[in-house]
Amino acid sequence: MCHDGNSAGASQRYLNAQITALYQTAYECVQSCSGELDFKSASYDRSKYTRSLAQYHFVGPKPRKVFSTAELFFSAQFDQPRLTFICNHEAIFYLHVREGHYNLDYQKANVAGYRVEAHKNRALKDITVAFRMKFSRTGIKGSSSKIGNGSNHLIQLMILDFGSAKLQSFRPTLAHEDTEALTFYLRNYLQFLENGGSHTLFDIPDFDDDKYSPTIDYSLASTMQDVERHCTEQIVCNTDLTQINTFLHKQWLSVARLGHPADKLSICLAEICSKWLVGASVDAKFHIQFGAPKVRALCRDEVILTYTIDSIAFFKTDDWSKETPEEFHNWQIAFIVDVSEEKECDGAVTRLVMNLETARFSHHFSVITETSEVALGYFYQIVHFLSVDYLDVITQYKMHRVWHHDTRVITVTHTAAPIQESSDENEEMIDEEGSAWKYTATDKKWQRRHGQLTLWHERIEKTTMFGYDQVLAISEESINQMFFSLWSRASKSEFDGALAKWSKEIFSASFEAIRVRLLSNGKAIVWIGIHDGQLRVKSESDKKSWWQRHSWKPAKPTDKTETHEFSDLSLAFEVNIKMEEQHSMTLSESWFSRFHLTHLFQAHADAPERLFKHLLFDFANATFRSELSNVDCLCEGKGRQVVDKLETAICYTRKYLVDLAHHGHNIIHTVPIFSVSCKSLFGFTSVAHCIVAKEKVTVENCGHARKGSEAPAILIVGTCGGRQLTFVQPQWHAGLVICGSGKSQSSLGTVCLSKAAFLEGCLLKNLERVNATTTIVPNFAGVIDGQWNFDLTTWATHAFRKNRACKWKVVECCQHGEKECKGAKGCAGEAHGSLQYIWEHRDGWSHEHEGTSHDENDGQYSIDCRTRNRLTIPTTYRPGALEIKMKGESILTVAGKDECNEWSKQSTATWEASICIYSRPGGLAVQVTGSPKPRFAEAVCSGACNIDITKVHSQNLPQTVDFEDLLTDLRTTLQGTWEYSAPGHLAYGITNPVFTVTGDLVCQLASYDALMKKEIAVTTAAATTTTTTPMSPVRKNKSLMARSSMLLKTGSSSLLSILDGGLLTSSSSIAETPMVRTPSEAGGASISGGATTKQQSQSSFFSKEVSGYSVSEMKSESKVSLTEKTSVQVQGDAKATVGF
Repeated sequence: MCHDGNSAGASQRYLNAQITALYQTAYECVQSCSGELDFKSASYDRSKYTRSLAQYHFVGPKPRKVFSTAELFFSAQFDQPRLTFICNHEAIFYLHVREGHYNLDYQKANVAGYRVEAHKNRALKDITVAFRMKFSRTGIKGSSSKIGNGSNHLIQLMILDFGSAKLQSFRPTLAHEDTEALTFYLRNYLQFLENGGSHTLFDIPDFDDDKYSPTIDYSLASTMQDVERHCTEQIVCNTDLTQINTFLHKQWLSVARLGHPADKLSICLAEICSKWLVGASVDAKFHIQFGAPKVRALCRDEVILTYTIDSIAFFKTDDWSKETPEEFHNWQIAFIVDVSEEKECDGAVTRLVMNLETARFSHHFSVITETSEVALGYFYQIVHFLSVDYLDVITQYKMHRVWHHDTRVITVTHTAAPIQESSDENEEMIDEEGSAWKYTATDKKWQRRHGQLTLWHERIEKTTMFGYDQVLAISEESINQMFFSLWSRASKSEFDGALAKWSKEIFSASFEAIRVRLLSNGKAIVWIGIHDGQLRVKSESDKKSWWQRHSWKPAKPTDKTETHEFSDLSLAFEVNIKMEEQHSMTLSESWFSRFHLTHLFQAHADAPERLFKHLLFDFANATFRSELSNVDCLCEGKGRQVVDKLETAICYTRKYLVDLAHHGHNIIHTVPIFSVSCKSLFGFTSVAHCIVAKEKVTVENCGHARKGSEAPAILIVGTCGGRQLTFVQPQWHAGLVICGSGKSQSSLGTVCLSKAAFLEGCLLKNLERVNATTTIVPNFAGVIDGQWNFDLTTWATHAFRKNRACKWKVVECCQHGEKECKGAKGCAGEAHGSLQYIWEHRDGWSHEHEGTSHDENDGQYSIDCRTRNRLTIPTTYRPGALEIKMKGESILTVAGKDECNEWSKQSTATWEASICIYSRPGGLAVQVTGSPKPRFAEAVCSGACNIDITKVHSQNLPQTVDFEDLLTDLRTTLQGTWEYSAPGHLAYGITNPVFTVTGDLVCQLASYDALMKKEIAVTTAAATTTTTTPMSPVRKNKSLMARSSMLLKTGSSSLLSILDGGLLTSSSSIAETPMVRTPSEAGGASISGGATTKQQSQSSFFSKEVSGYSVSEMKSESKVSLTEKTSVQVQGDAKATVGF
């Protein structure tokens, strides 16, 4: 055994000595049988393996006798081979071809009977070929009395795996064609050697009588020259070495920036001090500052781990503040370590772990710049400390992991626009991945994937209000789209400019759009992407007493600094999500000025008792998350400069976030809160918020890829009308937010209105008036002047009943099938997939008259009034339309009987109508279709009766059933902007309403910006083609048409350009813009049909050239019938006119 305990050198010499002996034997055999060319002969067969190390002939699958070696594909004479080791897993086997030839037709070498074409032979002369191969060691234990020296003897064997051999090098190099051919023949040669047993050698024997066995560690014997020559492969356990070192650098950087935390050993990868350990294996007093560790591959399973000591200070006393230490720099201490791969979560997580139990110090790869005896003494003390104590600390804090990869994690992209879902009816059938089918290789069968109709069904079946009047679901996507919208127009708006470019003191940067991921703990991860930037840090020469504890501070303008540029930086922060009242927030004046121009503010400007609550990200208390950040661009630099760059970037990004919050860019949602006196049907009086998710979302798994429909959502829940709010945690379900696969329209979230708030408070309440106007009741019946007379009226005008409501009664869904339902008693055949309500009323009077007056007719008279109205509310999803059906039947019967005659007469009237809520490109449109005008059947008469019962009946029924009040309420609530919440300064429009099985109304939230763009595109198309088109359902249609006229007159290139920067644009000169413009001021555009312009503050959707539209206009125009037509005529540069 060698003095250093490693017998690797002795082992290598021992093995090569055997090879030398075997080669000499082979060489002598070749010399004695040099003329043997009969490869079928027994003499050749007996000696072919003996001579194999010195001579080899490729004879093919069928050996034969030849007259010259030129007839063979390959023939060569070899010099002595040589074996070297680079690690404990792989060796290099050198072959030296002294002379010979090979044929280029190596693909045909194993074809039986194929004759070699001699002109394709290539000569070989002094070629050295190196093969890298795996090896294994084994031993045979036993004893023999003849050997003596105890009872345990060990015969060690070295087994070379020629089958795993990989070509390492050719010297001199050959052309590719020649290399391929020669490699083929030499691989066959190695297989020939293995068949002959040359792959198995004896290693150092152990026949002595001591208790020691030889320790052989080839890895420790490797030198830097060996590694540079042979270890060029950059793969460790199937992972690229660059990725491993990047991971280690990030891991080091994440702890290096922590300074001196309470648990000091938690930063051991970057810094360690002898004071932090109790009972260390060395007595020296020192403080070490490490650089980022690095690994270098010896093979796929073994690496050289190098700890770089940037600075180390040695002290002699315990009072380090008064002592000048001995400092050394740039030491490198290397260890040889085994690495293994771990798999978790069904293979989704891959982790490489160093087995530090195998760590051995390697002086070949360690560096010390000093040569003094004192420095060397300190150096080996630290080597001992690292070997015994430090590596245990590294393992304890799990910093022995050199690579971690989770295939479920997606990369956050800042430059791409958020994916928007589709509103196209055909695209509703497509799932989030854009395909309705997938192929599963395991069972070789097609398996259908569920599309969006399944999500709609789950929304209808499982949506629960949990006692709230309104639930607003804000999708993660909607938040990202809001930030992307703000960022997109930042270059056009001074107000939003900081979202794209920002600078302060020693830092400046161009930013990408903010990206967000919601967490189950009520917080969110916010990624700040920096496209490029510049910062300054203190110069390394300006730092003193690095071992003393100092809190990090950014460089001052007066400090000696160095400037660094960077790009593609992504910093992740964990932030709280909270809701604050506006009066408690510190916001800029520009934000207030702009907020006062929003839809939300102006929609309730006449409700002075309302206040606003803002749901926001708490940017002021953001926590940096290094594990989710990408800081590779800051990793280049000397010493602790890398840490300073990162700290500076983090410090000023925090200041950037505070500045964004000051300008209100952290506000993600706003809701108005009303007092009870306001009597707002859908306005919150109490509100709370929470986050719901299918599975728990944490910092660790928030980056995992997932379907849009399974993303977490923020719920804003509340009560209306002053009801007390009792918070109950809602549950997640798949239909909470439905994400589409196209780009035509985005679904940003969901608004749910409870059954009590919308169905009963709005829809049924308005339809009760329909019941009242269609319910006929007798007012008087009797004989006057000898004639039977009666007076009818409606419930709505009856003296005693007009103030009583005609309440709808719910009809329980029957259990019949759709066909059977039509014939079942009490069923209308429509209960399947719907909510059924009925209003029934019967009022019958009977009158008997007797008297002695001969001018009166004695007898029995009766009148019977029956009303039956039925309401069907669908609970199934039909893309593009929600149709609420209402049918009515009114029956009026009169009858009489006297001594001579008995008669009766009956009139029946029916009517039906549908309240249709359409989802159109420009938003929702509410219309009444069907036949709301009563239709009278032919009267049924029995006996002689001269009463015109049909005329009497028609005089007491409305000529047309009036739904105007209902339409007004529905259009005010559903069309245009949603007036009870908004994303920041933007606005929502609602689409795709549907009723749940419990009677709650669920609507999707869409970007009102996108809806308005579509509306203007329709208007532009109408103006261009000079055709008459139906009016769009959007409430602001008149104003939009007028604005179209203005732009056409002024020669604007495209109406769509108005909205390219977002609906709520702003400019530095907004104060100079008149709040309201008359048509003449707006360029001569005329508006007719009752649209009014009031001198009130406007909703600023556009740039100032086309401003001038108030909320009062919106309200007045919401009542305009959607059946009216809009005519736009454009003649050259003449004035455009709009008529309604």
